[in-house]
Amino acid sequence: MSKYLNIKAIGITILAILVLCLFLSKTIYSFNMPQITATIPFNGKLNKTETTNGIANWSEKEAVRIEVAGKVEEVLVKEGETVYKGQELMRLSFNNDEMNKIKELNIARAKLELDIENINIKIKKANADLTALKTEQAQEIKKAQDNYDRMSSLYLAGAIAQVEWETAEYNLKSTIDKYNKQVAYLKNLMLTYNQDIKDKQLDLRNNDIQLARYNDILSTNGNIKAETAGIVGEIVISKGDIVTANQSVMTIGI
Repeated sequence: MSKYLNIKAIGITILAILVLCLFLSKTIYSFNMPQITATIPFNGKLNKTETTNGIANWSEKEAVRIEVAGKVEEVLVKEGETVYKGQELMRLSFNNDEMNKIKELNIARAKLELDIENINIKIKKANADLTALKTEQAQEIKKAQDNYDRMSSLYLAGAIAQVEWETAEYNLKSTIDKYNKQVAYLKNLMLTYNQDIKDKQLDLRNNDIQLARYNDILSTNGNIKAETAGIVGEIVISKGDIVTANQSVMTIGI
């Protein structure tokens, strides 16, 4: 019993010490903290200016990216400098790969234009074939129909055998079926050609968009300009660096 009471007393003592330490830690932490109070003046205004040190950041940053690869020839701004929209930030020299891309795009454009021209020729031919086929279809079906009508009259009059009438009926149905299949084939062929030309025209538009973008970029002679006004943040490149397409080279705080 005495041993149990001793253990209980030790536990209570340790708990009391922990509570005391917690109280003292909060007291020491807040001992040197400034006490701030505020009040509303009865008359006039209350002005208060606080000065502090720290790191300021922008609510919005815009990354300046290079659209084509090249070499940095000159950086025209410094970190912390205020720039206006359209101001030159840096100058690049473009490598041969970028010039070759323009050549490739021009070659691709010429090929697409030739493909579209050839498809248009195929469409015209298929359309002419369809017109001729429909004329031939009408004539041949009329012949088969006239023969069937004549054989039906003879068969009903008992002048010919049933097998001759059935042959005329078969010839009429097979003629109609043959021309319907040929017409359907040409129509489907024209649908395929029309879809092909739409695809080629879409490829041509996309090619022209890329070509125009490269021409616009190269027309600047490598002058990279700010697209918005602000303050230059971090600059991650320097003169002589090789940059790749879509690489971020600096930020502008807005």
